[in-house]
Amino acid sequence: MSFAELLDYFEYNWEALLELTAEHAWMSFVALAVSIAIGFPLGLLLLGRPRIENFALTTAGILYTIPSLALLAILVPITGLGIETVVIALVLYSLLVIMRNVLMGLTSTPAELLDAAEGIGLNPRQVLWRVRMPLALPYFAGGIRVAGVSIIGMATLAAWVGAGGLGTPIFRGIAQIDFAQIFAGTILVFAIGVVFDLALALLERSLKKRMGVER
Repeated sequence: MSFAELLDYFEYNWEALLELTAEHAWMSFVALAVSIAIGFPLGLLLLGRPRIENFALTTAGILYTIPSLALLAILVPITGLGIETVVIALVLYSLLVIMRNVLMGLTSTPAELLDAAEGIGLNPRQVLWRVRMPLALPYFAGGIRVAGVSIIGMATLAAWVGAGGLGTPIFRGIAQIDFAQIFAGTILVFAIGVVFDLALALLERSLKKRMGVER
């Protein structure tokens, strides 16, 4: 395959590729948002509860080891074909990263800072939101960025369950031995990943400034 053939494929199929890119990005965004909505509160809930923490992280770790295609095959009879199945699978894969980074961030606060906060009369809730949370922000952001990029890559499997996305040209290209389709889909997945990562990096920097962690 030549570079000219790849350009020709983009030129003649740009509308379809644009639609697939939008599907892929939306699917990834929804999965990441749900992962954060579930994983962040769970991480807070597990703080200071080592037995429950070990059980939750072990369970999430076991789910993470299940091959992605096998997980989709398990979910299809339950949730059917479509985006819902893919989102559920992506969320299950992302929970370990989100929860673990939340816990790492919250437990990384130096003991002397916690003692000082208690010494000036802050209650546990105030210590959590005024001391632990700002210092844990880099861990939160790092976990979200890792989860986001992973979700974008794994979302290519959505094509296997009829949910669209950029896995469609990739797997069609493999079946047809058409490298232009494979490379086109791969390049666009990479582009979405870069944009997601840059957007999350900018959001992290903005939050750090607002919380006084970075000036």
